[in-house]
Amino acid sequence: MGKPEGLVMGQGKSPKYFLDKEGSFVIENYNAANPFSNFFPGIAGVWGTPMWVFYVNRGQCIASFGIESKDKAIMEFQPANKSYRLASLQGFRSFIKVKQGRKTVYWEPFQDHLLGTAFRKKQSLNLSAHDLTLIETNLDLGLEISVNYFTLPEENYASLVRRVRITNLKNNVRGIELIDGLPVLNPYGLKDWASKNMSRTVEAWVEVGNIEKKAPYYHLKVEVSDTPQVTHIKEGNFFVSFQVNGKTTRILDPIVEAASVFGAAHDFAAPARFLRDDFRKPALQQTSNRMPAAFSHSRFSLKAKGHQEIISLFGCIQDVQRLNSVVRQVSSAGGFIARKATRNKEIIDGIKNYSFTASASREFDLYAGQTFLDNILRGGLPISLKTRDGNVVFNVYSRKHGDPERDYNHFVLAPTFFSQGNGNYRDVNQNRRNDVWFNTDVGDSHLISFLNLIQADGYNPLVVKGTTFHVAQPEKIDDLLGRSVREKNRGPLKEFLRKSFSPGDLLQFIDTQRIGLTVDTRTFLGYVMELCHRQEMAEHGEGFWADHWTYNLDLIESYLALYPENLRLLLLEKKVFSFYHNNHYVLPRAQRYILTGRGVRQYHSVGKDMHHDKSGGRGNVLRAGHGEGDAYHTHLLGKLLCLVANKIASLDPSGIGVEMEADKPNWYDALNGLPGLIGSSSSETFEIKRACEFVLDALKRSAVNDQQGIKFFEELADFIIHLKQILAASANTLTYWFDSNDAKEHYRAKILMGISGTEKQLTLAEVKDFLNLVIAKVDLAIESARNEKSQLATYFYHEVTEYKRPEKGDGKHVLPLKFKRHVLALFLEGYVHALRIEKDPSTARKLYQQVRKSGLFDQKLKMYCVNADLSGESEEIGRTRVFPAGWLENASIWLHMEYKFMLELLRSGLYEEFFENFRNVLIPFLKPTQYGRSILENSSFLVSSMHEDSALHGQGFVARLSGSTAEFLHMWLYMNLGANPFTLDPKNELRLEFKPVLPGWLFSKKTSAITYVNASQEFEKIQLPANSYAFKFLGSILVVYHNPKRYDTYKAKIKAIHLTYPHLPQPVVLTTSVIPQSHAQDIRQKKLRRIDIYFE
Repeated sequence: MGKPEGLVMGQGKSPKYFLDKEGSFVIENYNAANPFSNFFPGIAGVWGTPMWVFYVNRGQCIASFGIESKDKAIMEFQPANKSYRLASLQGFRSFIKVKQGRKTVYWEPFQDHLLGTAFRKKQSLNLSAHDLTLIETNLDLGLEISVNYFTLPEENYASLVRRVRITNLKNNVRGIELIDGLPVLNPYGLKDWASKNMSRTVEAWVEVGNIEKKAPYYHLKVEVSDTPQVTHIKEGNFFVSFQVNGKTTRILDPIVEAASVFGAAHDFAAPARFLRDDFRKPALQQTSNRMPAAFSHSRFSLKAKGHQEIISLFGCIQDVQRLNSVVRQVSSAGGFIARKATRNKEIIDGIKNYSFTASASREFDLYAGQTFLDNILRGGLPISLKTRDGNVVFNVYSRKHGDPERDYNHFVLAPTFFSQGNGNYRDVNQNRRNDVWFNTDVGDSHLISFLNLIQADGYNPLVVKGTTFHVAQPEKIDDLLGRSVREKNRGPLKEFLRKSFSPGDLLQFIDTQRIGLTVDTRTFLGYVMELCHRQEMAEHGEGFWADHWTYNLDLIESYLALYPENLRLLLLEKKVFSFYHNNHYVLPRAQRYILTGRGVRQYHSVGKDMHHDKSGGRGNVLRAGHGEGDAYHTHLLGKLLCLVANKIASLDPSGIGVEMEADKPNWYDALNGLPGLIGSSSSETFEIKRACEFVLDALKRSAVNDQQGIKFFEELADFIIHLKQILAASANTLTYWFDSNDAKEHYRAKILMGISGTEKQLTLAEVKDFLNLVIAKVDLAIESARNEKSQLATYFYHEVTEYKRPEKGDGKHVLPLKFKRHVLALFLEGYVHALRIEKDPSTARKLYQQVRKSGLFDQKLKMYCVNADLSGESEEIGRTRVFPAGWLENASIWLHMEYKFMLELLRSGLYEEFFENFRNVLIPFLKPTQYGRSILENSSFLVSSMHEDSALHGQGFVARLSGSTAEFLHMWLYMNLGANPFTLDPKNELRLEFKPVLPGWLFSKKTSAITYVNASQEFEKIQLPANSYAFKFLGSILVVYHNPKRYDTYKAKIKAIHLTYPHLPQPVVLTTSVIPQSHAQDIRQKKLRRIDIYFE
């Protein structure tokens, strides 16, 4: 057999990056590029079962995949650095023998350093939002192989599809023998810990069955546990491979024993046994007591210029009977896989189309779609389910950001229809900020859900587990089941509906229990939703972050910008807000401060009360009757005043920042040591003022009488009255710290188990007095946050210089009496929050110029660092101090905060400054050779020029699921619409005014053909004229700006608006920039098909 003369140590070619005509990001010679990790979207449609898939740009790319979590991996989860090393050997492999006359040549494509790679060749990696394709052209052999991966949509099982195509580029017939697949496939039931810590022992549990059906079924015989109860495992992972010959298919023989291919080469470096001339497919294989493989074997002839396709599925399914049914389905003639590939693309394209954009920059347009997709991967896509009572909205596809570069996170991607996953409060909240602008059915549901998770002490649980429903009208269940479920199935389903459930859980129960419906599934789901109340499920998690409460005002402002007429109703009249009741709480100061060898520290500040629930298991909600009565509900004003009171009572001893009193920092997680140092942040101080100003403005716009009384639960009313007295006393900051904390601890002790339920009335004049006192206190705090150069400090900590022991203490704790303030280096975060509340453009410009002249501005990259040099700080401030400068959170370009900064420039009216930075800062305009990955996808951070390795400067790390997606979408909305497009005129009638902030260079120079999803949710192809810019409004209506001179729109005037209704033969023409109420309401209700806006 012919063998290569030696190893090829790389191809000696530099990688090349570009966008192809389909919008895919292509990397030629990808094995030579800087390594990166990434992932598939994990979306199978609302009627599909999702799968997580991670990949790296090495070998055949796929690094790990599975369902639900790391504990149900089909290919073992590995962190990024290990994936770079392992993907080429333990990932997918293709071993090819090419027969040319009497000569046989061995070839392994997509590798550079192994046996069978010594050829002249071209390799490329093509990345789209919905799939991944590899292509290798072997110039010596005249063969080309492509591998395409995508996840199977809209089925009740999850699967990764792998399509291999070998093409003969020559004019003579070639004989091919191919082994293709995985060297190792995890059996179902093998959890991540066992896989990494006792993988040898657990082999004794392994069983591979169904070989005779040519569809191996991999699982452990029973659960791996040392308990009296033995639990058998029914579910299994599977593999099936078939050869496509025109309209016919042939299921291929599987190889499940790795030694049958590799022989003694247990490192998988080369298929030693396959390389032998006498290789035969094994007649008998070992199917237990070892980790199995998943290969297929085939022999075929390639005609001149002909090709052969091999399709394989790797997935998870409920039982072997279903697997055999699936094999018949996928391998039958009729193009099942081709249809699924098309449908997979349609689903992902449909999601990206919510932020459809057509501008002069193709990169910007594609980036907008990709960013919307990535935003919903963490926040979820809001979908509407029709019922007779209106639409019910909930979010699907969300999950916690876990991947090979976030190996620390436990992610969950529910393997059900209408899949939801876990997430953290801040992340999910911020990523849903703009949802109402893409699906107006969201209404006020998000802001109610997230504010209802705020506790009466101003904190919130960390973990958001997804939307569940419970039947609020149980008396109607029998009628529902009687008209939609077969009689024999009604009992089990009625029992299921007694408990809270997610839509996915309900549909999975129907599927696994073979429940017979007499109506279609979507209709049945709508019937159930009509009887239900929705709730966002949560659990404490760990500690309390200081910043989470601030994101709720973004939700409120976003909603009111669309529904301004609902302000008074929401603020004062709609009593739908409750308080989450947590069994974790912030300890009083007497139990927080301990004396260590390094001084007084604040450790273990959160306590847990196992007996806090007196409701009889009726849920985590604050109740009257001191916990034994009904759930307490209030208005939005009550929620916001509760937050303001708790936060203004939490200023640090210097009276500047809000204290980190509860074991956790704020947004900047890597300052994890700061709470122990009695740390604080001015960011939340700015947010207190923002909340106060919002309430004062809302009360003014609501035109309510100052003497009108508003009811609050009496404990909160007393707390506010007490704080008013303290604020009015104008004491020094240390006295204020003692007094306000005394008031706060007294209040929190009274609400620990619940509240009395008695309400006390405060007049709006009293409320306003309180808010104005708070603002005055905050203004002093902000002024004190400036250093000697008038720069704005963000973070502080307080060294205890004098303390005493409590009279009735436990001997371990002390009470601080005096402090010394320490100020950390500059952080971009403080400037972001300062800009957010600044109303004067000239003052905002001065803040911007301060940043540009500081160490926060990276002169080399022309980008903004998250913080300045921290080398002079104590390592006790947190892990950021240990990280190399320019890496992770320490002085890197942390994209989320940089995008926050950009958004605030835009909202401050600094348009010239915004666009001065636009093409230096936004990802789609970066050089791919610098960024090192797709310029259509965000990264958590880019390495700044402070890093010691200059080769890494500007390279992106930690893929995609970043809060930057929410900030970009907010920028996108602002650029396309301007601030507050929907307003009320002096007669309180709704009006709409488009005030886009777009630079002239984003308008097209020539006519273009575009395809978008229209108002009927169909793909439509249309022509756009030159000098235009188009986008989707409210997820439905196409808006086209016509700008013949390509002026910056913030310097131009609108001369006409054409409104296209689907039922009218001609557009309605307006010669004003303001759209009046009748049409504005039609637009908000999405009754229009298109809006054309013409600039002078």
